[in-house]
Amino acid sequence: MRILVARLPLLAVPVVLAALVAASCGGGGALTDQQARTAGEFLAMDINIREGEVWELNRPIRIEFNHPIDPQSISYSSVTITGISPGVTGRPVTGSFEIEAGSDDRVLVFRPSCPTNDANDNGAFLPGGHTYRIELPTRGSFGSTVLRDTAGHQLKQGLSRTFRTPTPPVEPLFLDVSPLPAAITGIDWPERLNMFTDPEPVIAVHFDQPIDGRSSNLNTSRLYVQYSDELASAGGTPTFPDTNRVPGTVVLAQNCTKEGATVYFQISGLLPPDRSLRLVLTNGFLDIAGQSQIETWYSPVHVTPTLETVYGAAALGFTEADPTLDEFSDFFADSSMIDPDADLTLPPAEWSPGGVSAGFDFPGRYVAEDEDFFWNESFGEVRTDGQTILTDSNNRSFTVQNGVLYVNDFEIAAGATLRGRGSNPLIIYATGDVRIYGTIDVSGNDSHWPTSLNSPQFPEGPVLGECGGGLGGIASREGLKETLRGDPGDGPFGFVGAGGGGGEGGFQQSQNVGSSSAETANLITGGGGGGTFAKTPNLAINIQWPRSEHRPNGADNIGPDHDPGRSPYWPDGVRRDTVDLNDFPVYGGEDGMRGSSAGAPKKGDPFDPRNPPSMPHGVYGMEDEMIDQLDPQDPNAGATTFDPYWDTPTIPFDYGHPTDGPDPGKAGGSVFSNDGTTANDFFGSRYDPKTGTVIKGELLAPWAGSGGGASGDSQVIPRPVVNGQMGPLIDAFPARPFPPSGGYYRKGAPGGGGGGQLQILAIGKIVLGNDAKIDADGGIGHGGESTLYSYGQVSGSGGGSGGHIILHTASKLDLLGVYLGSGSQFSDLTPRDLVRAVGGRRGWAASWCSRIRGTSNTYDGNGDLMIGRGGAGGNGVIQFHIPDPANDIIWPISSRTIIRNYIHDGDYNNNPLNADKLEEALDLIATPKPYALIPFFSSQSQVQSKWIDTGLAGLRDPANGTGPYPDWASAMAAFAGINTSNGKVSKQGAYVKPLANIVSFPVADAAYSTESVVISGAAGIFAGQEWFLRVPGLLVGYDLLPDETAAAKSYEVTGAEYDPVSDELTLTTSSQDGSLLFAVNPPNNSALRPKFFRISTTGTKDYLPASTAVTFEFQGADDPDDPGSYTLWVTDLSLLKGKRAVRYRVSFDIDALDQGVSQANPRPQLEYVKIPFEW
Repeated sequence: MRILVARLPLLAVPVVLAALVAASCGGGGALTDQQARTAGEFLAMDINIREGEVWELNRPIRIEFNHPIDPQSISYSSVTITGISPGVTGRPVTGSFEIEAGSDDRVLVFRPSCPTNDANDNGAFLPGGHTYRIELPTRGSFGSTVLRDTAGHQLKQGLSRTFRTPTPPVEPLFLDVSPLPAAITGIDWPERLNMFTDPEPVIAVHFDQPIDGRSSNLNTSRLYVQYSDELASAGGTPTFPDTNRVPGTVVLAQNCTKEGATVYFQISGLLPPDRSLRLVLTNGFLDIAGQSQIETWYSPVHVTPTLETVYGAAALGFTEADPTLDEFSDFFADSSMIDPDADLTLPPAEWSPGGVSAGFDFPGRYVAEDEDFFWNESFGEVRTDGQTILTDSNNRSFTVQNGVLYVNDFEIAAGATLRGRGSNPLIIYATGDVRIYGTIDVSGNDSHWPTSLNSPQFPEGPVLGECGGGLGGIASREGLKETLRGDPGDGPFGFVGAGGGGGEGGFQQSQNVGSSSAETANLITGGGGGGTFAKTPNLAINIQWPRSEHRPNGADNIGPDHDPGRSPYWPDGVRRDTVDLNDFPVYGGEDGMRGSSAGAPKKGDPFDPRNPPSMPHGVYGMEDEMIDQLDPQDPNAGATTFDPYWDTPTIPFDYGHPTDGPDPGKAGGSVFSNDGTTANDFFGSRYDPKTGTVIKGELLAPWAGSGGGASGDSQVIPRPVVNGQMGPLIDAFPARPFPPSGGYYRKGAPGGGGGGQLQILAIGKIVLGNDAKIDADGGIGHGGESTLYSYGQVSGSGGGSGGHIILHTASKLDLLGVYLGSGSQFSDLTPRDLVRAVGGRRGWAASWCSRIRGTSNTYDGNGDLMIGRGGAGGNGVIQFHIPDPANDIIWPISSRTIIRNYIHDGDYNNNPLNADKLEEALDLIATPKPYALIPFFSSQSQVQSKWIDTGLAGLRDPANGTGPYPDWASAMAAFAGINTSNGKVSKQGAYVKPLANIVSFPVADAAYSTESVVISGAAGIFAGQEWFLRVPGLLVGYDLLPDETAAAKSYEVTGAEYDPVSDELTLTTSSQDGSLLFAVNPPNNSALRPKFFRISTTGTKDYLPASTAVTFEFQGADDPDDPGSYTLWVTDLSLLKGKRAVRYRVSFDIDALDQGVSQANPRPQLEYVKIPFEW
């Protein structure tokens, strides 16, 4: 067994090692004056690296010199170590320098930082065969810092070596510095109990060699601390059940040092008094080379002190049978106890050193109150690229910088339209109100017919997205040769090819191709895929399109394109005779459809492309030069029954081979993950008051829509004729010259543009009128070139996806002027499309080869099973950010009661808001269903602490107390100053209401100075409250009243120390509160007043004006690592008695009177929090 080396306790928290220069050891290596004059040049003599050597990640580099080295000259500039292979160029090399002991200061050692993560890639050197170079610049190196000897001579002769890192698993990553596994050489135990008022949070564990610092090895399963069942004072041999483990975490403090390694076991909470502790190192624990102990190692026992021992002479009658106090406090000198990942229900408050203040992080620019934008033009455009000037209808000019507009009020009048154009989002920051009575539109542009016939030299597209939306794919891009497949659409912001996929082109023989609709049926190629943003059920398939430009003239109805009367079945096998828009099995964008196989042999029948039939026998795909054989087969070329009815479980259609024939473009990919839910598919956070849950959105930034894919081209080519016999068509493709004189080349259609991004962020309210329209739709797909008229399209392109709309108010959403109908229940109300971000419609193919259900002569072309059609674009995302949706949405009067009761599960006054039903209500004005999210800025803000873990405090069960422990509302001292029914800070006028004094003492017993007082006879003054003398830190933050009759003149206690020998209590006070001497007023007594938080507003202590409010909430846990043990949030700490850990949440409101918010509203600051507990 190794001997444990006694060391002083290490109380500092672990830090990352930087380059550290060790001072010369021994002092005997420096040159004398005589030696300095005769020693000659300073030279590097040797290095322990051979040129090109494989160098382990932890191996020290040793350099010998002919003279002693001046430690002050050692730096990363005088010894350069750089990565020179591509993977490590510019990557810093970290480690520490030291002068080797016993070398007369002539040997310099560089110890590289060892990796600590599972990939071993966060150390000095990156594994994987990367090349590094070490160089010593010399005095002749221009601009370089160079090493010096102790006489001041600069290095005359340097050296340079290259080496490379090991490549696992063939080469070992680490140098094993010892043939034995890692062993512990010393443990630094805390002297006391790590109380919050007397912290010693670290058990330092020292190893004799470097260890494996990866989390798979360095964890509390392999290194942990146990406590005994018995009190140590009971005597006997302690027992250590495996479940008796001290809570904590392990951190690698130092590794690959000359001594080896140091691990910190960071204790969570208090240690139990009078218990035996031992450290356990399991036999699975690895050193850096992978060696482990054969057996589990147990340290000698360490005994924790009793509380009587800790308190010593200050025990003042305390026994181990008595409960005692400890206290968590945070004066916010740093943010270490603020949880940056907390699921806040409000925007975050703002931390700065010394306090947390109400937040109001409006990202816009504050403008003059007359900077009001008013638009009353029937149509106008705002450009989002570069700097432009937008002049409103009042002839006022506004600068738009890359799509960002700053205004006070913003209004679009009824009948007016403002159209966003450009590649950047349109973002409107309003310090006042926003009123939309007309239209603001950032939709992607619609696709269009090919602009020239039989002219492949002129590509079609791209169709622009707007305001960040992606481009629709280009059709017939190649121009001077066949375009084998239409281009995919782009994702938003120029993500090339991330939209809907392009449809494959096809070629067909010119002989016997037919005419009219028969000809069209023989030429249909692959449809383009729809763009995708949201993965919610696709609405473009299932809504009506009232505008005439959303369909080819005379070729289609107004939709919906999915007709459940025609095809109640879907590929998921479920029959749906009616459509639920929020539960339809097309999620995101939609795939296009394959090209035609009219006349092709049935699947399984023989087909030889070298000896094909003389009649048209299916369209050949340009990429694979094959036809698609199907079962069931496509109708014959003369039929008008393409797009068959699907009204039985057996599908009447074959989607085709994945590569043969003209394949469709697939739907574009989504930025959202495949996590099986769309509940987090947004930017920001969503809070549901009913369940108390917060969901964080997947988007890291606002987004926009993707473009649809272009559809495939269709080429007619004469089959070669040899000796009167037609040869294979594939021998004629590709045809040259291009286009051939004997054929015809018809272009596909470009994809629709992606919907853009629109953000409207207002400090004031957002008002929507009855005829308001806020659109970020995807552009529709269209039909390609037609064989005849406009309804013989050879293929259809994909629609663009909807964009991203963010409507954010720090005040209210006003829907008072919107008519949603009336009735007695929610289902009676009438939905309105005021805010919309749907995808573009399917592009049409061969419209005259299919018919609308129930008609004989109304052409269709984009039904569910129509070959060659494009895919519909997926939905966009709509977000409403409203401070308090239960009260900050002004619903129309005629439907207000219905909606309020509905979103509160039938009782507006008594039930919490149901976020799901709130979004259903907002769905009345928005399509698709929007998300109701937490604002990014509002009059309210919030901060939440990390868990305040008392660790093993609950083990103590004093006979003279009443458990369970810890008791967070002790009669000795408990958090106070709030209304426990609602958590609000108690006020007295415009100030925080002071608490009752705990003690009063004569001025004659106190020796006052400017910022301190020494109180004599403290034990008598605190009789019955001796805990304040045992733990004087409890008094820090309390108010000292030099004159107890002048309650408003208080001084914050910043330090407290009790001397039990002299029975004197010394209190120091904050210099910010002024001199104590001016407040003493004999013969009036002095007093101490408890205070558990300090609030200031506009720099005034305890000031909390009527326009502000501060609320405290608390949550408890039996185990902070087990969410299943968490309580609900409460405002009364007594409800958390016995909970091992608590955390607090503080909410600020700078508009408590609901009079409107602005940057000028006073903002309170919380300067400290103190939470005592009995244990």
